[in-house]
Amino acid sequence: MPYLTPMDLDLPYTIQPIAELPGHDDRAWHVAWNPTRPLLASCSADKTVRMYAYTSPAPSTTSPPTLPPAPKFTHVSTIPTGHTKAVRSLAWSPSGQTLATASFDSNIGIWEQEADEDDDGDDIDERGGKGAGKGQWECASQLEGHETECKSVAYSSTGTLLASCSRDKTVWIWEVHPDSDFECMGVLMEHSQDVKCVAWHPTEEILASASYDDTIKLYIDDPSDDWFCFTTLTGHTSTVWSVAWSPNGEYLASASDDRTVRIWKHVQESQWECVLVLAGHERSVYSVTWGIGKGKGKEEGGLGWVASTGGDGTIRVWELSEPPTTNGTPTANITPPNHKLIAFLRSAHGVFDINTVTWCPRPGLEDLLATAGDDGAARFSPLPTDPASLLFLIDLEMAIHGLPPTLQPVHPAHFDIEKAIRPNILALHPYRCARDDYQSGILLDANENALGHSILRPPNDADSASDLDATLDLDLHRYPDPSHASIKQRLASLRGLPGPENVFLGVGSDEVIDLLMRVCVTPGAGGEKIMITPPTYGMYSVCAQVNDVGVVRCPLELSGAQGEGGEHGRFSLRVDEMKKAIDADPSIKIIFLCSPGNPTGTLISLASIRALLDYPNYKGVVVVDEAYIDFAGTEHSAVSLIKDYANIVVMQTLSKGFGLAAIRLGIALAQPPLIQVLANTKAPYNISTPTAHLALSALSPSSLTSMRTKVSTLISSRASLLSALSSLAPLGVGKSIGGNDANFVLVPILTKDGRGEADNVRAQAVYRTLAEENGVVVRFRGGEMGCTGCLRITVGSEKENRVLVEKLGKVLEVL
Repeated sequence: MPYLTPMDLDLPYTIQPIAELPGHDDRAWHVAWNPTRPLLASCSADKTVRMYAYTSPAPSTTSPPTLPPAPKFTHVSTIPTGHTKAVRSLAWSPSGQTLATASFDSNIGIWEQEADEDDDGDDIDERGGKGAGKGQWECASQLEGHETECKSVAYSSTGTLLASCSRDKTVWIWEVHPDSDFECMGVLMEHSQDVKCVAWHPTEEILASASYDDTIKLYIDDPSDDWFCFTTLTGHTSTVWSVAWSPNGEYLASASDDRTVRIWKHVQESQWECVLVLAGHERSVYSVTWGIGKGKGKEEGGLGWVASTGGDGTIRVWELSEPPTTNGTPTANITPPNHKLIAFLRSAHGVFDINTVTWCPRPGLEDLLATAGDDGAARFSPLPTDPASLLFLIDLEMAIHGLPPTLQPVHPAHFDIEKAIRPNILALHPYRCARDDYQSGILLDANENALGHSILRPPNDADSASDLDATLDLDLHRYPDPSHASIKQRLASLRGLPGPENVFLGVGSDEVIDLLMRVCVTPGAGGEKIMITPPTYGMYSVCAQVNDVGVVRCPLELSGAQGEGGEHGRFSLRVDEMKKAIDADPSIKIIFLCSPGNPTGTLISLASIRALLDYPNYKGVVVVDEAYIDFAGTEHSAVSLIKDYANIVVMQTLSKGFGLAAIRLGIALAQPPLIQVLANTKAPYNISTPTAHLALSALSPSSLTSMRTKVSTLISSRASLLSALSSLAPLGVGKSIGGNDANFVLVPILTKDGRGEADNVRAQAVYRTLAEENGVVVRFRGGEMGCTGCLRITVGSEKENRVLVEKLGKVLEVL
């Protein structure tokens, strides 16, 4: 499936550039809207500040308007500044009368405007026609103290405090006195690296700083002491370039070199938690801004609009709102806000990086953005609303690259895929190749050997000639099809699913298991865990150990009637115990179930699986491994639950029922969001061309008929094998203890004295003697929970089964 960008989507808003204001001789670093006057300032590596006045737009004369009326911008003055190096940041005081500049020369400039001779001092006209100010700007003060480049400067909401930060790893807090007098109130040395940005809370004296050390720090003043850091926010995996407070002050947005925007929420007292990761940028995110927007109001839970930009030259705008309430009661503090991408613009400054983006604060212009980029220009972009397009609003509730917006998970309501998937995986940009989009023509994209493979064809009379010819005709010098859509479509049709978007192909089920752990479970000490239900397939715990993931074990029911299975019989799920384990350990992210079980051969009831999927306290994914489902009947398959549940993955394979173990093709079936995450994470070209060729043939109508015939034969042979094994009961072969719904049986070897007790020592001796002296290899499973003394015996051909029973009988007579 080709990678979908927001340009492929119907978004409710369009970012329409309305002005380009060149003038700087070098890259433009920052822009800042005056909070009280129709004035905007920009600064640059050319050491200057440029001032632009603008007039608010007149009402449109067209009905309905084709585009909303746009403000008109005029350059009114340039401040040489006197800084000896680039001016990196700007900040207006809340009164709009004073401008602060931060420079790479380590100094901060404080600028005030002299009254224009033509300015009579009247209030500013509603449209900004008067008072924009053409008077000279004078340096009222210069603040010194930083040892090297000053990166950011910001005024507090009251205007009584000014903060600055620097490459020298410090944050300075200045108290503002009359007559442009400033007093340093504190030098904060909490960061271990370059400090990139400072931002004040919109109503309180709380300061945030962002750093090259990948952290965000929040500071507050202790009236009896000094300013101090009261919390550190960690989660970004690279430099944090920018932070912005929500208008209500309850959230903080951060932009990072790791290509994500994180949303942090004030949970309680000094505790802030990351509740949302907004992904999608293809390079570093340099700037984030949070405005009130023109979407949902406060009474509707609206949190405003977040815009971000950076090294990929794009502008992204999300609308955020408070999470829903349940029966009038707000959800838990750490519930992420609702969010959707509402606008996107590519190449906003051509091929250049964009260094900053900021919302206009003036009433009526809340949808106006200003950006500054490496091309030295300041640009202004409104978000005009096309009323008709609201009918096609697509609510992007997650950032999964390549996932069409029509395929978002809906049920169960308690499942949030952003909580189930590791943030770094959500932010992952999958490896892409030209072959994802173009599979035919003159293919010169992948550095393949254009002269083909070097395997010599054997003479025509060679026994292997025809088989080898068929393989060599597969264009082995070409990389495989990266999507294998034809195989996925046939599998989807076979299993009753909508289409290829519900199917993932892996190198055996082991790759699927490994990928699921990698995308869902955070590794390491104190990390997250999986749950398994022993006795079960051993690769779950092996893969967990490889990935440094914890394992919680909740054994199957080990009592009950032999082979009964179902909801309460032997080897059934103990659902209540599993729920208790989930409640005790919220870090469980995946539950692995095996149905029919290995080594038990017992089906897990769909009612038990559904009970776990519906359990509201479990926020993770339930994985049902159905490697043997073709021997049990598809009416028992959990695939039927996929249409209703976004939190289930069903694993299947061509190794068992299809008899193609050699080609190592594993299958994951799920709703599209989880499938897309797996596709984004897998290695490129993971399924080989010979494997794909054989798989496609195996899924043809005639091959499916053949498969079903062979499965039916094996089921009959299974019954015959069980009957034959029962004849060995006097020699110590117990009754099968599994559900017998797979292509194997699980039987205990009992003590020779006739007490009827399972005997591990005797079973191991039988296992070794069969293999070493009789050439018959079965599997000893006596070390598994509830399987003492058991041998797992695969159903063979009629001849193989007869030989097994004969030789097993002779071995038991001796041992």
